[in-house]
Amino acid sequence: MRSRPKTGWTDMQANENQTSEALQVEVVKTTWAEWSRRHCHWIAALLALPAIAGVVGNITSQFWWVSDLTTHFQWQAVLYSFAVLIIALLGNNRFVAAMVFVSLLWHGSFVAPMYWGGHRLPPKTPTGQFKAMTFNVYAGKRDSEQVDALIQQELPDVLCVEELTTHWHRHIKEHFAHHVAIPNDGAFGGGIYSPHELADVQEIYLSDQNTSLQATLQLPEGPVTVIVVHCFPCVSADGTQLRDRQIKAIQEHVASLEGPVLVMGDFNASPWTAPMRSLITETQLHSSLRGAGPQCSWPAGNLLLRTPIDHVFGSPELAFRNRRVGPACGSDHLPVIVDCIFSKPRRD
Repeated sequence: MRSRPKTGWTDMQANENQTSEALQVEVVKTTWAEWSRRHCHWIAALLALPAIAGVVGNITSQFWWVSDLTTHFQWQAVLYSFAVLIIALLGNNRFVAAMVFVSLLWHGSFVAPMYWGGHRLPPKTPTGQFKAMTFNVYAGKRDSEQVDALIQQELPDVLCVEELTTHWHRHIKEHFAHHVAIPNDGAFGGGIYSPHELADVQEIYLSDQNTSLQATLQLPEGPVTVIVVHCFPCVSADGTQLRDRQIKAIQEHVASLEGPVLVMGDFNASPWTAPMRSLITETQLHSSLRGAGPQCSWPAGNLLLRTPIDHVFGSPELAFRNRRVGPACGSDHLPVIVDCIFSKPRRD
């Protein structure tokens, strides 16, 4: 006589095995969750230090040249603070999350306004529009093919060139009927080039190491005063002080001008530095970056460190549209191109 299978006992064993496996999975999940939370907690605390240091650097930027450097990287600080905030929340580190949120708001307050405030203009302006371009071509570069192609493609009505050497001047002047230039085989030569007449040329003294050029661009719609600028790089305490004095000199000079004014060049300063903010508040100039976002122009070869130090500023008589950075042309800077529109009558 055969015995009946012990189905009840077998089912009980199977249930116990499943329960044991489920408990093991739950333990693994709990262990992983606890490990992740604990490590995210401390990782966030460590990563928060640079974010907070960036805020402190911004606040003290007028007193120490190293702090001034931190003001150049606001959009990077926004992304960094946001990433650390996520890690802090995953680690349930509320204190660090609050601190990093303050950093996010601080740096975001500099970047966000650049996305609004531009001039609201019709899509096309048939008259009263001209194209401006500024480009630090890099004095050490000699291959001009990419720059030649850029000029032929964009056909700017006015081009301001920084780090203009005699080599660069020979090549660039071939594209334009009119030019004024101070070539320099160092790093501070400058020039203004245009298919239109350039009148009333003068040099603007910025420092013993540097001068700027000014010329009146004779457009069919009326004259525009154009100034090309190249300030000293902020690579030391002395260099930063010299750059600040040069920006101050430009500020005082522009305040004395009448009529439409266009100031272009390599300022070696982001729009968030103290002297650049002063340039805006103490003159009637406005930046072409307003409404365009922080279009960064240097260094051309490193997107993560790129910052906007090449600028186009205009007086109230001029509005900007379609600001963009051009392609890499062998320089450590990217060219900046913008369409300019006569938006207001000339100042008295």
